[in-house]
Amino acid sequence: MSSNTNQRAFPFAQNARFTNLTSLSVSRYDWNHTRSPWIDSIIGTPPRSNAESWRDVMDWAKLEILDIELPPTIFLDTFKDQLSSLRSLTFRPQWGFWGNEGTICDCIPNAKEMRNAYVSFISGLSPLHKLSISGTGQLLSMDPLLHKHGHSLRSLTIHEFERDCTHQAGNETWTRPSMTLEELKRLRNMAPSPDSLTLDLYRERGQWPTEALDVVSTFDNVTDLTVHVDLEDPTRMTHADPCYTHRRLCVLPELMEPRLNFNVAQSIFRHFRQQQHTKQLRHLQLVAGDYARRKGGGLRSFHYHPNEPVMYRCRVESDGSNFCIVPNCFEDMDDEDW
Repeated sequence: MSSNTNQRAFPFAQNARFTNLTSLSVSRYDWNHTRSPWIDSIIGTPPRSNAESWRDVMDWAKLEILDIELPPTIFLDTFKDQLSSLRSLTFRPQWGFWGNEGTICDCIPNAKEMRNAYVSFISGLSPLHKLSISGTGQLLSMDPLLHKHGHSLRSLTIHEFERDCTHQAGNETWTRPSMTLEELKRLRNMAPSPDSLTLDLYRERGQWPTEALDVVSTFDNVTDLTVHVDLEDPTRMTHADPCYTHRRLCVLPELMEPRLNFNVAQSIFRHFRQQQHTKQLRHLQLVAGDYARRKGGGLRSFHYHPNEPVMYRCRVESDGSNFCIVPNCFEDMDDEDW
């Protein structure tokens, strides 16, 4: 379900009931919106937000899957005790008017408080099987989440976009947050059983995050792994010519070396398979840059950009060999093949 800018609320009629759902995806919905006070005065009810109105007309205890943009406080307060059957939760960046995806950068008022509120909300849920969090600008405090959900998790995604908070932070060398080696080891101990894992791994110029990959390889049950690494080196700038972004020459970060290519993807996949004791890994996605952001989001969707993101998909063939591709080269292959 997705609302548009003119559809601020469902027509919640008195005594009406909303269809009970087990799965719900919500985008661009105004949870805070409240009807005009004069309408409530006529029908004799106190002002109510969309969140409160929707809560009262649907049995949210039946919901098992929720995929939602990073919600406001009113949603967290309204539904904190309503989702007793939830097994899968996705918190993703908010979609803006132009289709762009927004990250909660530190310059946003109450950014820290919102992150803490998300931790409190998620920690209050019943043990989840799937948890996906992206767009929070900084890593959420993982220990409370893992204490509650770690041993039940079968799918975990912790992902941020590469350069979203650079200008907002006033720091051109800002890089997205990623887990340290110690945090990765703690994640492994507290969430030992995911079969699907998506993480951002930090790498320094001139090398791949081999130590971090070695830690991730100790997740013995992982069969599907997605690793995001930085495409650009914010400490080294260069002139891009030609560059059609805003119809002017651009000063851009240089590409991070070494660059992700077919041989590198094959090598990393082979290395991970060798390090993983159980040899369970079947699929690996390696992503450099903000690959496949939502259409309309960011300059790279509107203009040619010299620093194009890249992704390689690798899998184990039936004969045990490794096979990697650039997805765009195989348009007839859908995700189910991977």
